[in-house]
Amino acid sequence: MTDKKEIITYSLSDLKQLGQLFNNEPECMDNDVIIFRDTDVDALREHRLFAYPCRIDAGIFVFCESGTMSVSINLKTYQLTRGIALFVLLGNIIQVHYADHFKVRGMLVSSEFMYDTLIASKLATPLRMQLQADCCILFTDEQIRELDEYYALFFRTLTCPEAPFMTETFRCLIAAAIYRIGAIFFSKVKTGSNRPTNNRREALFERFMQLLEEHHVSERNVAFYADHLFLTPKHVSKVILEVSGKTPTQWIDEYVVLEAKSLLKYSNLTIQEIADYLNFSTQSVFGKYFKHKTGLSPREYKES
Repeated sequence: MTDKKEIITYSLSDLKQLGQLFNNEPECMDNDVIIFRDTDVDALREHRLFAYPCRIDAGIFVFCESGTMSVSINLKTYQLTRGIALFVLLGNIIQVHYADHFKVRGMLVSSEFMYDTLIASKLATPLRMQLQADCCILFTDEQIRELDEYYALFFRTLTCPEAPFMTETFRCLIAAAIYRIGAIFFSKVKTGSNRPTNNRREALFERFMQLLEEHHVSERNVAFYADHLFLTPKHVSKVILEVSGKTPTQWIDEYVVLEAKSLLKYSNLTIQEIADYLNFSTQSVFGKYFKHKTGLSPREYKES
């Protein structure tokens, strides 16, 4: 095993460079969007890319054209085969177990573009909740035809670089595709779809989650997040619970435990080093926290 000290985060710039390894190099639009089609990603297997858990600082949509791939999102394993789509928002831990003649189309969209696109909509929070439960879906033939139409528009726009407002047109098409793909995934929700929405409260929840993705390794106190939101911990706790059904503390614990589990299973860090990395005062405090949340001690989980 190579020496792995933490969960790596790949930027879109990193992924643009990795795209050169594939048979059909992705198309890029400024620093916010990468799209790819008919791409054989067996290079993932050949170069062991993403074999170790990592994060990607982008929203990810992948549609399987052929072949198979086994991938874990937040330690939950999915099998992708023809017709299955995967949609992953920011901050998730990703690991590719294997890919066999896996040909895909898809897109990677920067965190800033995703946030600006979804934050003002009623889709952001319910989509986040849906994708946390299940981020894969089998597309119908009609939905595949829709995807074909979007891709035809993407590449028609990209092949006319001198056309007026080409960049603006392309970005609007990407935003429209994100909304449509999100709506397809959101349609899987069986209950709770008629709940009242409040854009200001959902925007607060999305901002809280954005801060949590950035700071959960070092900050577990609700007051820290409330300070950054310029609100009281009591108000933040009330809104987050109403919007998501979970308290801020529950969300924080989910992120911290997921990070700890990934490091325990896949890194060479000692339990003491993991405790230090996650900003626990001692290994004993970390051990008690982890066992309270999971029912296992860090060592028991590492060896399980």
